[in-house]
Amino acid sequence: STWQSFREKVDTHLAQMPPETRDFDLALMLAPKLPRLWVARAKRYTQLQRWAEAERDFAEALKLDKNDARTWLASGRYWVQRGKIGKARQAYDRAFGLDRRAALRKEILQDLQDNEALFLDLLKARPRNVALWRARGSQLCDAERWANAVAVWQRRIELEPPHPALLYQLALLQVAAGDTNGYRDTCAALTARYAQDETSTASELTAWACIRAPNALDDYDAARELAQRWRDRQPANASQRTTFGAALMRAGSVEQAILELEIGATLAAGDDAQRTSPPAYAWYLLAIANSQLGQHDAATKWHDKALQWTRKQIESESPSVQSWNRRLTLKLFEKESAALLERAAMWSPSEADRVTVTSSRGN
Repeated sequence: STWQSFREKVDTHLAQMPPETRDFDLALMLAPKLPRLWVARAKRYTQLQRWAEAERDFAEALKLDKNDARTWLASGRYWVQRGKIGKARQAYDRAFGLDRRAALRKEILQDLQDNEALFLDLLKARPRNVALWRARGSQLCDAERWANAVAVWQRRIELEPPHPALLYQLALLQVAAGDTNGYRDTCAALTARYAQDETSTASELTAWACIRAPNALDDYDAARELAQRWRDRQPANASQRTTFGAALMRAGSVEQAILELEIGATLAAGDDAQRTSPPAYAWYLLAIANSQLGQHDAATKWHDKALQWTRKQIESESPSVQSWNRRLTLKLFEKESAALLERAAMWSPSEADRVTVTSSRGN
């Protein structure tokens, strides 16, 4: 019968199909115009290291639809596996340019995070793409390559609309990279641009940038006034109290700073507050302030408390320390506090008791 003849032909055809790709072969026999099926078989050939057949199927899929971003992404991943960075870059470039959906962009950027050579090649092809520069910055910060990250942030400032967050992050990275002159220039730019800004974001970020390290400014009046205006908006806010206390300390009003920082530490002790201001910020700053006054027992107490909290949060992968800028801030405060304690330990007790600080510029 006709049906029996058809069955025999199908069975014969199936028997001729390699078992490792039979399902894909059958699907393509039924629907040869679907690019995703060609891609699926290409991936299977890739697993089998049958490179020529994989490349043939990727080419067929792109012939059917050259504007399918996912096909280009799959092709790019194939070329990465083969070590062909030039061809991989071309494929990723097409995928990135064809589809602006957040989900696919996230996949592409995650791939780039894992392949620096490909990332740099794609940046050369798209030198003004803000999303790529942001992702590159995150990659470098996660790797703690601070000097390289500084260069990326400087490029972002050229490409993106002005925003205090970019300058604040640049200042933080410059401290980490040991670029003291660059840090001072960035703080000067922040205070010049936002000293009269009434928005809470500008006040917070400008003041917070200028207290990350000693010697940020020759005159801390503008930073202190910004921090005070921000504190006055919400005096029961841990972050605002801590920032104002830090600004007072950098400006040389250390006794007053300690009072503000102690209030900030108390407010930050609640779990909800830790999302915006980890208590260790205030504790490290209290350690620094007490060291400046020669109160080394108190400084040691606050330093040890902050260090214990920080290590516990990092070990437990707590959300309170997941962002690179928060981890870096804790690291910078810990380093500054530890250096002051180490310096004090080298002095005789009588010398240490005589140490007083009238300005943070002596740190």
